[in-house]
Amino acid sequence: MIAATSNGLEMSPELAKKLFHEGAILLVLNIPSSTEFGIDMKSWTTGHKFKGIKMIPPGYHYVYYNAVNSHGDVAPRIGFFHKFQPQEVVVKIWNSDKEELEDKVVTDEELQRIKNDQQNLDSYLGAYPYDVLELWTKLTTHISNHVVSKLSPDSGIIRSALELVAESSPASSTDENQYLKRKLRRKWKWGRPQNEEEKEESLLPQMVPTPGTQINYSQPKEIYPPNSTPSEITQHFMDKTYAFEQIIQLYPTPQDVLGEFQFSFLCFILGLNYESFLQWKNLLELFCSCEVALEKYIDLYVDFIRCLQVHLCECSDIEDNFLMCDNAEDNLIYKHVTYLFKTIYTSSVVNDDLVNSIAMLQDQLRRVFNWSFQYEQEEDDEDLPVIVDD
Repeated sequence: MIAATSNGLEMSPELAKKLFHEGAILLVLNIPSSTEFGIDMKSWTTGHKFKGIKMIPPGYHYVYYNAVNSHGDVAPRIGFFHKFQPQEVVVKIWNSDKEELEDKVVTDEELQRIKNDQQNLDSYLGAYPYDVLELWTKLTTHISNHVVSKLSPDSGIIRSALELVAESSPASSTDENQYLKRKLRRKWKWGRPQNEEEKEESLLPQMVPTPGTQINYSQPKEIYPPNSTPSEITQHFMDKTYAFEQIIQLYPTPQDVLGEFQFSFLCFILGLNYESFLQWKNLLELFCSCEVALEKYIDLYVDFIRCLQVHLCECSDIEDNFLMCDNAEDNLIYKHVTYLFKTIYTSSVVNDDLVNSIAMLQDQLRRVFNWSFQYEQEEDDEDLPVIVDD
């Protein structure tokens, strides 16, 4: 006998048995029917018998849901990351006043009773959508304990709609200095002067997320070093390696920055969190605007291009083509990756892995988005980069 997954793919009975006994369980007690509920890349509308998900593979997963009232109005999305352990049982219970899931404290005895009663619970639990596991693994290759711990809100909950409050006035000279630094960072938008609309907006009261609800994304403290000359400032606007390395220094390893890149992408496409989309674009711009960092962190860039290929090409249907526009020349993402490709082609030092990675990404972008890269025809053989063997 063969077990079928939700899209018709087949799962061997041996694998199904292994996941049944070794996979984790997420119980969501008292969740209303008609709730939009999902884990990783699949979502469903719950029925009255639904009590959770079984056979969850070990590792990080993203759980999300939208409450739906009797009139069919859909509430903002709520989600959270959780690292499931083998045979773990996670219990959540629905709070009808808040219209969201909360942790339910259960004793070891209750947990054991749940595990012993798994056969009877089976009909109330949906199976983890095994057919999305391969894609999910690609999307989370760099999401680590440190990344999730650093970025997750204090509440542990990621919301599509943040509750905002007016930023309070500084209470001391130290607070005022920090306040002015934040305004300066907002002013330059990671290296870009304000346009007229942003100048007018800066005169309004600054609204900030309610404490404990904001995702703690990384921001460079400065765009250029103190006491830089005008020409040096211009150079740092053109090559953002200085700002990029400030973010790298916030993590134990440079690869953790890719974890934030993946985290922000998932919080946008699954959590519908717009701030995450902005952070994803900011990191994309940084990666694509660093000539010095490209030669200094070649292995990091190889991994970045692989991540980008998954985001842009393998998730194009899930994104509902949010990356597409009528004219590729007007697409900022197209401009960023085109600049990155040109930087790599004109770099004095690259390696085979990097060249092969960008060639594969270019082919995928042509196929999926019909993007072309005109500068490729303008390159002479003698202008191509020197390949350095590892």
